[in-house]
Amino acid sequence: MTLAGISVIAINAVGAIVISIYTAQAFASLIWMADMRYAQRKVAEGGLTALSLMVAGTLIKTLELRSWHQIGLFAIVFALRTLVKHSLSSIPQHI
Repeated sequence: MTLAGISVIAINAVGAIVISIYTAQAFASLIWMADMRYAQRKVAEGGLTALSLMVAGTLIKTLELRSWHQIGLFAIVFALRTLVKHSLSSIPQHI
């Protein structure tokens, strides 16, 4: 496994941890404060932060792309992650 591959795994692991932390905060706010809007905002913030990390991991994968098929798959994954991030960031803050 190359250094880029290890970096991608580490970045994705950190992204999963970030999502877990934000989701736990949202769950705690539902239990203690019964604040659904705060919980929704926390989950959206966690998703955005994790997606930013995962996009960084995807960009690091470009160091290992060697065929047009791999480049095409990378472009599709990158576009989908960017689209999801854009969709999540357009959620109104007053939710």
